[in-house]
Amino acid sequence: MPTNTPSHQTSKGYLQQALKLFEQGEYKKSLELFSHYLTYYPDDLGALAGVAGMLYEANRYEKAYPLAQKALQLAPENLHVLKLYVLIALKLHLFQDIHEILEKLYKKYQDNTLFLEICLSYHTATGDKEHILALVPKILHKTNQTPNILNQVGTSIESTGNIISAIKHLRKGLQLLLEQSCPPPRHEQKIMDKTETHKAILYTKRTLDELRIPFCLGHGTLLGIYRDGDLLSATDDIDLYLPWSVDRKWLEKNFKERGYKSGHYDDISWQWTANFRTPPEYTSMHAVEFSFLKPESDHLLMGFTRGDKVIQLQCSKFAFDTIKFLGASFMIPSPTEQHLQEIYGKEWNQRIRNRNFFIVGEHIIDPHHIRISYALNYILRGILNGEHKKAHGLALQLLSIYDDPLVQQVCRWLEDANKNIKWHPPLPYKQERISYRLFI
Repeated sequence: MPTNTPSHQTSKGYLQQALKLFEQGEYKKSLELFSHYLTYYPDDLGALAGVAGMLYEANRYEKAYPLAQKALQLAPENLHVLKLYVLIALKLHLFQDIHEILEKLYKKYQDNTLFLEICLSYHTATGDKEHILALVPKILHKTNQTPNILNQVGTSIESTGNIISAIKHLRKGLQLLLEQSCPPPRHEQKIMDKTETHKAILYTKRTLDELRIPFCLGHGTLLGIYRDGDLLSATDDIDLYLPWSVDRKWLEKNFKERGYKSGHYDDISWQWTANFRTPPEYTSMHAVEFSFLKPESDHLLMGFTRGDKVIQLQCSKFAFDTIKFLGASFMIPSPTEQHLQEIYGKEWNQRIRNRNFFIVGEHIIDPHHIRISYALNYILRGILNGEHKKAHGLALQLLSIYDDPLVQQVCRWLEDANKNIKWHPPLPYKQERISYRLFI
């Protein structure tokens, strides 16, 4: 140990201050203090979990993982540490590792509600409908039905394709939340390092070129590079379009051989999307999300699934152009601005806007009302995380397509509790909105 090591009592002060900053959303300052403490006390459980939690918030999952793993080794039956470990490991698609740990602990903790919630997160990520449907009633029976619990349950039910039930649980979570004081807002200061994302997109391009798979930039990756000249700062995912004709199993086999980790898929979701994590030996483990473009007579379709239900996005067929980024040439849809307008609306080129194409897109085909459960999920989660302006903006988007006095009440509740926030302006209502009465 270094000779200038501060006393444990002094360092504990750093740790307490770091935790306070973390709760306030001051991620960068909190991470600095946690890291300082961990330099002198590398086996301190609180510091290990704190730094791992901070790196998780920063989307640096591959750096968070060994710290969470060490914390779990020090306290293998600390369920709060286990929860953090599982959240991080899920992001890295380490499904087998999680399965083995949960299996060892199941007999002892099968009646512990926190452990059951952890299991539910795992089964939701792996698409295990049978276990989700078995766990949900058990959790609801054993716990007080708090907004947090109902948000997790609603998310898990949505993943099985039971959208109506998901909406009911998420609405109930919002109703319970309105009976409480509004949680304090948190500053959004996530630590985003685009350097690693740049490495990831170049490595993925090299992989696709080696496999001779034609691709082009899509969704947020296309928007950021075309409009801003760089990837969007709000996310580190990489979105690419692939032809419908690509053999999905062959793609998975070749990507795994090159060190990528694959998500879990069923036969329906595998038709529309594929998700991989880039190999850690070349770059941080970033998510690469492929959308397969299905050609129809006069347009293209993209799909996103929840269980056996599909929400589709329609766009015009397009030609291709190229754009230079990081010294490499990438294919992009052409005419590019027409494509971006079809996805993101007429205001696609505005950097500050309140438009989520999944909710308010003009070309969304959603017979199962997936976008309603999706929006309710993110509104409830946003409030619980202290992201009040984001949640309020999503509520305004939802109200433009969905008539629900509960969502209006949520907006007023947030406004009354946060007098100093400059909210997004309301969106015009669609001529025919979906009624909440369909779901109660």
